[in-house]
Amino acid sequence: MEHIDYFKLQAKNLLKDYKTRFFDEENERYSYEPMFFDIASIFSDFGYPDDKEGFEFTLMQAQHVVSKIAGFAKWNELIESSEKELNSARKQFEKSGYKHVLKRNVLPAPQNLYANVLYSMAGQRITFSFDAVEYAQSYLVYSSSVNDIATAKPLAAGQFSPIVYISASHTHVPYYWVRAFDGKEYGEWSAVAGSNR
Repeated sequence: MEHIDYFKLQAKNLLKDYKTRFFDEENERYSYEPMFFDIASIFSDFGYPDDKEGFEFTLMQAQHVVSKIAGFAKWNELIESSEKELNSARKQFEKSGYKHVLKRNVLPAPQNLYANVLYSMAGQRITFSFDAVEYAQSYLVYSSSVNDIATAKPLAAGQFSPIVYISASHTHVPYYWVRAFDGKEYGEWSAVAGSNR
């Protein structure tokens, strides 16, 4: 990714993190559920009054903060810099301690995984069905010849249940598991599939 595009993305991600702002009634303060930055530290260190009810944060302000973290006085100075300067700025930005992904809740394991195996002269057709997982964008099915997740290898993928896998092989059907994917991380492993094998 080009350096300018990288910094533009960081500003957009900072703004996305700001948009997770909510009022925590239990603690009687505003809070965040950020994915990219330690946004509370950024607002504190850069003097943004995010604890105020009418506080607003714009893309232009996000660009300004990103440029400051990268070592520039303002955004225009950043975008007019040489590749060498931008390369150094990017390294500084990465080491700043502000940019990080806070640990999010891991997606739960899909439940009730079942593998329906149909044999034919051409091989086998396996249909994997399971319960959907909230926030999942897709699923990955794994297989192994032994009942041990540590030996499992990816077999098939799909965006929803059921997922169909067709194989020309007539060999013994292995063990199967499935995991949900949210676009960034894989969730927990399912229990081994029930099967009609």
